[in-house]
Amino acid sequence: MQFKAVIFAAALIGATGAHAQITKSGPGYLFRVKWVKGQVLKYNFVMSGAMMPKGQSFVNTMTVKDVKNGIATVESKVILPQSGSSRNTKPTVTTIKLDNRGKIIGESSGQLNGAVTPTFPQGPVKVGQSWNGEISLAQGMKVNAVYTLTGVKSINGKLIAEVGQRISGSMGQMGTISGTGKVEFYAADGSMRSGNVLMNLLMKGSPDSKEKPKPMTFTTKITRL
Repeated sequence: MQFKAVIFAAALIGATGAHAQITKSGPGYLFRVKWVKGQVLKYNFVMSGAMMPKGQSFVNTMTVKDVKNGIATVESKVILPQSGSSRNTKPTVTTIKLDNRGKIIGESSGQLNGAVTPTFPQGPVKVGQSWNGEISLAQGMKVNAVYTLTGVKSINGKLIAEVGQRISGSMGQMGTISGTGKVEFYAADGSMRSGNVLMNLLMKGSPDSKEKPKPMTFTTKITRL
């Protein structure tokens, strides 16, 4: 259970690499998601830290199944790393509907149930400006998030937007979660360039257990394939 909770937390933070358009708007920048039917986005996650002394990696494949009136139906497939003697080859599949700000529309289905992009702000944001959001988890749980446009820079002749993120909240009976990180997007098409996240979990035991909560820390590096 704890191992799955760690992977679960990484997925909810890590899948921030949707395809978004980032355009100059007055003194700020406007973030919008450009969904295209048939689009396939793949992200590699490399994790290290608690319970993973040798590190773990997995790939999240996101496919845009349909787009109607700006609402996209997106399927996410993840084959989670092996744990102990298990040999998991069956993908964990989540299906969600998202608008052009990355906001979940209606109910999602699947085990990860909301490992998606940040919800982009309604209007343009300036460098240094922040906006609030929520990350939806399974069984109605939600984690608070604060996103900040930390900079816009040129790397190898390409304009890059950097977004910082801070999260905190409860994972229900599993414990509490907090973390910080950053994601870099190509401004031209909004595809994710890279991401790095530092996560802290305080895991609870079973309801009848007298064990003290166990703190765990791990990092996740995300790249687009």
